[in-house]
Amino acid sequence: MEKLWNELKIQISDFELKPEIILNNGATQKEIEETELFLNVELPIDYKDFMKIHNGQNSSESWLIYNHEFLSLERLKDEWSIWKKLLDKKAFERNGLSIKSKPDVGIQDFWWTPEWIPITYEGAGNHYCIDLVPDKQGNKGQIFKMYHDDNRRILIANNFTEFIEKYIYELKTGRFNIEY
Repeated sequence: MEKLWNELKIQISDFELKPEIILNNGATQKEIEETELFLNVELPIDYKDFMKIHNGQNSSESWLIYNHEFLSLERLKDEWSIWKKLLDKKAFERNGLSIKSKPDVGIQDFWWTPEWIPITYEGAGNHYCIDLVPDKQGNKGQIFKMYHDDNRRILIANNFTEFIEKYIYELKTGRFNIEY
């Protein structure tokens, strides 16, 4: 994970952003355990190891991952709680039936479920999420893009490490640029 963070920091610097200003210090084991207890899940090891180096970002000046805020564990709990409250209020139901989504292969057909953990936020309710309850063709810990007002659920990577590796590659090759 240290290697991935170092590569990501180089890419951030290429956009004249200062990683030492944008990034939080690493999460402690206790913070990770408290987050897992709060969410009632076990987070993937690669994600936890990544967060131990830098616990998300502390600046809304430039959003780090695909022009989304890379959520700290505290911000992750905030965003997850918003979705959980909507679920508890049955906001994802019409006439007693669950609203359907259009998920890619490997993702279950939910509008949202508590086992989808938001790891980014772009300001309007859309997230990249860790999927802890994939369908039988998916991978536990896969990453997908979820929209708050659109039924698409788009598979991005088979796991968190692959997600970050793809992002770094897209930055290196100019396929994606950080906007600020």
